[in-house]
Amino acid sequence: MVINSTLVKEEPRRSGLKVVKIEASGIADQIGNIRFANMVALGAMAKLTNALNLADIEGILRKFFPQDKHQFIPRNIQAIQAGYGAV
Repeated sequence: MVINSTLVKEEPRRSGLKVVKIEASGIADQIGNIRFANMVALGAMAKLTNALNLADIEGILRKFFPQDKHQFIPRNIQAIQAGYGAV
């Protein structure tokens, strides 16, 4: 379980979980917009699960975002890399 420790201060009540705390909102705010917190969390999950290769991020985002949103790709990459590095 990845917890955004910027917002969540309580410990999970459920046992048997691997809990990783990351200041996703705080990191996103440092990047320039708190809305990137989800991408910071994605970066953390990518590292924890090996589900995403950082070298593939830009291509994946180019396919995911419509053409008129491609200007946001560099910041999303920055947020994902920051989350990856924060774990």
